[in-house]
Amino acid sequence: MAKAHIHFDEMEKLRTALRKNVLLVGAVSLSLMLAGCGSGSNSNQKANATPPTPAKSQFERDLEYVRRAQLTHTYVISRQDGAVLDGDDRQFISRNTPAETAHRLITDGNRRAIIGTNFDLYAENKKALEERFTVESYANR
Repeated sequence: MAKAHIHFDEMEKLRTALRKNVLLVGAVSLSLMLAGCGSGSNSNQKANATPPTPAKSQFERDLEYVRRAQLTHTYVISRQDGAVLDGDDRQFISRNTPAETAHRLITDGNRRAIIGTNFDLYAENKKALEERFTVESYANR
């Protein structure tokens, strides 16, 4: 069996060529992996991403609580000047809403009252409330 003799110069050329090929294959592979992961998944993530839901205010949480009770009438009452509901305001609201009212919540930094009931406000009481306050019906909202 004959032994192959390779000169030192030829061996160095082979090693250099091998290193270049390995580096080239590694660089191409890395580029393909980064390009594949980056473009496809980012566009999918952007397309499938939902924007963050803003936090609900205390008023929105309280209104949702009353509406979940599935009452037939939901009213939001606030002072016409936007000021805080004081003790007299609260008593006036209580006197002018049905005794059977299921929910009376003071919310929004004491600026609004949410009334939930299965009974409509009596005409004279509703008129009295509307003269003194802003009364919003949330029945169909």
